[in-house]
Amino acid sequence: MRTIGSENKTPKYNCMISLMGDTILDKDFTTLKKLSEEIEMPYYIITDIYEGRRTAYKKFTGTKYFPDLVITRIEKTEKI
Repeated sequence: MRTIGSENKTPKYNCMISLMGDTILDKDFTTLKKLSEEIEMPYYIITDIYEGRRTAYKKFTGTKYFPDLVITRIEKTEKI
């Protein structure tokens, strides 16, 4: 159990942003909020993309100058 005011340090999400075949960002984040702050995009858009609710975003992903943004959850690994 964490104490009050402590932050989670275990990365839970991976974000990969690529544009025209070049990887711009490939980084792990502890929260979606920290991810939204890093790439300066509103939190609600990040959560919609992660949950698959941004259908308008998906129709532009194949275009040449639109970045591909993929957010995946990092699976837990058991400690031995």
